[in-house]
Amino acid sequence: MKGFFKYVFASMVGFIFAYILIVIIALAIVFGTISHYAGDMFGKSDKEVVLKDGSILLIDLKSQIVDRTEDFPFAELEFFEDEQLAVELKDITDKILKAKDDPKISGILLNLSIINGASTSVGDIRLALEDFKSSGKFIWNYSDFITQKAYYLASVADKIILSPEGEFLFHGLNAEMIYLKGMFDKLEMQPTLIRAGDYKSAGEMLINDKMSDFDRQQTEAFLFPIYDRMIQHIAKSRDLDEAELKIVADSILIKTGEDAIKYKMVDDLMYIDQVYDALKEMMKKDKLNLVKLKNYYGSEESKKEKNKEYTRDKIAIIYAVGSIGFGKGDAKTIGSDGLTKTIRKARKDENIKAIVLRINSPGGNALPSDLIWREVKLAAEAKPLVVSMGALAASGGYYIACPADSILAEPNTLTGSIGVFGLHMNLQKFWNDKLGINFDRVKTGEHADLMNPNRPITPEEQQIVQSYVNEVYNDFKYRVAEGRVMDAEKVDSLARGRIWSGVDAVENGLVDRIGNLYDAIDVAANMAGLENYRIKELPKKSSPFKNIPFLSMKMYSERAVKKSLGQDYTLYKKAKEIRNMSGGIYMQMPYEFEF
Repeated sequence: MKGFFKYVFASMVGFIFAYILIVIIALAIVFGTISHYAGDMFGKSDKEVVLKDGSILLIDLKSQIVDRTEDFPFAELEFFEDEQLAVELKDITDKILKAKDDPKISGILLNLSIINGASTSVGDIRLALEDFKSSGKFIWNYSDFITQKAYYLASVADKIILSPEGEFLFHGLNAEMIYLKGMFDKLEMQPTLIRAGDYKSAGEMLINDKMSDFDRQQTEAFLFPIYDRMIQHIAKSRDLDEAELKIVADSILIKTGEDAIKYKMVDDLMYIDQVYDALKEMMKKDKLNLVKLKNYYGSEESKKEKNKEYTRDKIAIIYAVGSIGFGKGDAKTIGSDGLTKTIRKARKDENIKAIVLRINSPGGNALPSDLIWREVKLAAEAKPLVVSMGALAASGGYYIACPADSILAEPNTLTGSIGVFGLHMNLQKFWNDKLGINFDRVKTGEHADLMNPNRPITPEEQQIVQSYVNEVYNDFKYRVAEGRVMDAEKVDSLARGRIWSGVDAVENGLVDRIGNLYDAIDVAANMAGLENYRIKELPKKSSPFKNIPFLSMKMYSERAVKKSLGQDYTLYKKAKEIRNMSGGIYMQMPYEFEF
């Protein structure tokens, strides 16, 4: 018995000691994180480097480029490397523009191979780099290998250098869509698409095995102009002929680094150590001071506010990013509850003199879109409200934009898609024939189980849903006509679910002008009569401690799925979207394009 108590006591001591150790480690992590963030708040972050004269800003853009991120306290730990694959576009461009006037920064070294961001984001970064060059400072680019999107950005550089054995990919643009009809046929699943608008191709991926004529027409209408603009910008930056540049791409004439030099796409072939030596020689320095973009916050000289007094006047930038649905939303999705509350607060805040609504959304559920539309309309009646469109502001994304005083889009923005659809997925044969599962029911009325996925939709029910879709579609067109001050016939000719590029949308009146987020801020400031103002970004980010991974099973599960599926994770997300769509009315883009 004495030995038993001795064993139990030893086990208890061991358990208590282990528990205390775990608590100490957890507290050390938490307080270390608090210290880290407190340092950031008081300008003493250990990530902020001390700049020396002749510093070079190093930009690699390997992280995913997004409009909005959530704070994540452990992003720099190797175990959570997947969670740091996002950086805000405005943070990138702000730092490049700050570096332009920073006397400590002599130039920029780009290290570009693959860029994970929309073409509109790349265009904004390109504009910032062009503005940087206007200061007379240099930009060099080095690439181990270089993709087409990366080259579009690198072409701004004074000197483009490729690794001697590096690959050079330059072959034109391709927009590819996936069609699932054959799979559903094999599984004996029967989707029924109910829509308003010939061009409203959302859902065609479920019922077709190839592009419809309408969808092919609209895709060609924006893909080819995007390609032409890309060629024009590269040709101008590299002093090349546009026609010859297209021949180089179409015929894939560049297969080696020597080919890239021959066609004047690249200036030199070097390894990175040789690039560093060349920079030292050019700058007459024995040692380079390279500053990573994420660690750059400007020198003391660049931080000084000149001729600006403190002001309470603010312009609010409200981010609306992702698919539209109910609930609070987050950095990747738009929730009607969360966004309407944010817009309402900005409208009632006397210190906020104007609002810029930054939209990057393919649309989504019809009812939440309408709830957000109402708050945008009320805000536009109370104070200047300007919309800045990112890569996508289509369907429901355009619906919430149309009440604005002014709408700005990027040349490559995809917008419009004024149309509506509903989807019914009949799984009866799949359950019966594939799995041996049957359903039976008792109902109080003929249509008590309307849109039930476990039986076919009847022709009468299809007409009922079509009437809902038509009603929402007519409301959509009315909202556009009211917001854009257009007659009904004009709106009808622009609707039908058709997608427009930013350039085309300016020409047809759906958008007021071409411009980026900074241009939208300038428009809002002019409308409000502001010369001196502060920027307030909304919605406020949640506390970083809400995102502590070991408290979030959702983060663990998402991370595991991403790692196991790799590139197929996109298909997994699309399958979840399709499952959630069945039975609802939607204002949504047919797919997300990646050129």
